[in-house]
This record gives sequence, C-alpha cells and structure tokens, in this order.
Amino acid sequence: MNTHKLLPFEAANGPRKTRIVRTMFGLRTTGIIAATAIAVAGCNNALDVKNPGAIQEGQLGDPALVQLIVNGAIGEFQYAYGQYAQWSAVLSDEAFTD
Repeated sequence: MNTHKLLPFEAANGPRKTRIVRTMFGLRTTGIIAATAIAVAGCNNALDVKNPGAIQEGQLGDPALVQLIVNGAIGEFQYAYGQYAQWSAVLSDEAFTD
C-alpha cells in the first residue's frame, strides 16, 4: 500500500489500527500502575528489621551463652581466613582459576 508521507497515521492505516494501539497502550499503562500500587502497598514496614535470634546487650554477660559467642567468633574467623587464603592463592598464581 503506497501512502503519502504527509498523511496522518489514522488516514494511512485506518481508524481500527489506531484504536488497537491506544487500547494496548492503555492496558499496559494500567498494568504498570497496578503493579506499582501492589508493590508500594506490600512495602509497609520494609525498613523495620527484627532478628529474634540475636543476642541482646543484657545477655552478653550471661555465662550460659559464652560458648555460643565464642563459637560465633571462631566461625567468622574461619570464614574470613578461608577467603583470605583462597584469594591469596589466586592472586599469587598458586591456585588454578581455569
């Protein structure tokens, strides 16, 4: 179909195609607005973080929890030392990184 370049879109392609494009644009916009509204409504207390398993400050002196605190410190050190050893080996070409 040869149409003149100065014809408006509706005259060149017919009113039906324009209506379909407008409907699809409207549906897409409505969907985006609905998804945004649901996401915002779901983030009511997004910044309120509570860790029920954390040791409170008053419990640090409790002798029954000393072993847990020591085990936690040892576990964190082992993880950090393992990462240090691994990356030292990688950077010094002791480890194969293929």
